Amino acid sequence: MIREGREAVLSLVDEDSKLYEEIDNSFETNPTSEFKQLDIGEIRRDRNSYYYVWVRETKDDSVKEKVYKIIDDQRNMQFVGYTQL
Repeated sequence: MIREGREAVLSLVDEDSKLYEEIDNSFETNPTSEFKQLDIGEIRRDRNSYYYVWVRETKDDSVKEKVYKIIDDQRNMQFVGYTQL
């Protein structure tokens, strides 16, 4: 995913989530992959403690659109998952 900063990236993700495992594995399976561009669109908040962030990721030669789910637990914010559009 990102060549350097593995620990910094993983610290932003809930370690009990599938997303954490997916990102951790991506460092192992594709260490040379990198983001070329990250476009952040709309950000919405629900009535609980979740934010939803619409993004477009350009990574290597592919473009993916996703909605990331982020939790705000009053101590910090962490990514807990995403939905691919």
